[in-house]
Amino acid sequence: MYLWELPEPAVAPARDEREPPSAPKISLSKAEVARTWTFWGYFWVYFVTLLPGFGLKLMSSPVVYFTYGFSDAGSTAFTCLYLAGYGLGRFFTPVLSRERFDRARTIYQIYSLISAIFLLVSPATINGLPSDRWPSPLPFCFMVIAQGLLLGGIKGLMPGVLRHLWCWMAEDPQYAHYDPMPAFNLVLGMNNLALCLAAAIGPATAWIAYVGSPDVTQSDLDSGRATGKDFEYWYYAAGVVQLIAAGVLVFPNMVPRFEPPPAAKASV
Repeated sequence: MYLWELPEPAVAPARDEREPPSAPKISLSKAEVARTWTFWGYFWVYFVTLLPGFGLKLMSSPVVYFTYGFSDAGSTAFTCLYLAGYGLGRFFTPVLSRERFDRARTIYQIYSLISAIFLLVSPATINGLPSDRWPSPLPFCFMVIAQGLLLGGIKGLMPGVLRHLWCWMAEDPQYAHYDPMPAFNLVLGMNNLALCLAAAIGPATAWIAYVGSPDVTQSDLDSGRATGKDFEYWYYAAGVVQLIAAGVLVFPNMVPRFEPPPAAKASV
């Protein structure tokens, strides 16, 4: 038989009754978060930089199947390469940022700019070049796989960027009256709405442009030459939006870091 000796319960030191109670910390409610430009500025940038990537995730396999004549196995393998690029971007991009806001913003801007260039150039690799003989499909395949890496990288940067926008004052004694974590958790959840919207609108618009377009007939699909104009317009529109997002990121004050309310509010 074994006897286990339980440790003595720890006794909390008695608090000096003369010590004044610490003032309650203030934080932001959902309504207060929603009234800040910091939230909506980043919400918009995050949404528009994710939207094309989600659209390409749906569109990449049909494009190489119908336009370039890939087999079922080939188009599936191509989609797997896209997802592999996405995984690499999601893993390595936060490491490259080194938890520094200036580096993360620069990487975000570079990713947005590269994505915009690829989106604007991609129609030229499709229109007039459909062929099942390599290397004709190579430029388009490379750019789509790269877009997967950029999409994963942008998603990987989101938590760190939000932390720097909303929790930068955590170690500053001047803001000891403010608790940043409730607002950060709210913003993190609310910005996931931007992700969900991009994941829904991107594929829906891409499908309408490529398969649901009135310019694309069934004979076009059967012949492997589905190159409707609406499909090109989707690429151009997505590229222009990405350029705008990259331009917004050039100016730090366009999405400023959040400034906590003054200490006087804590006593109200």
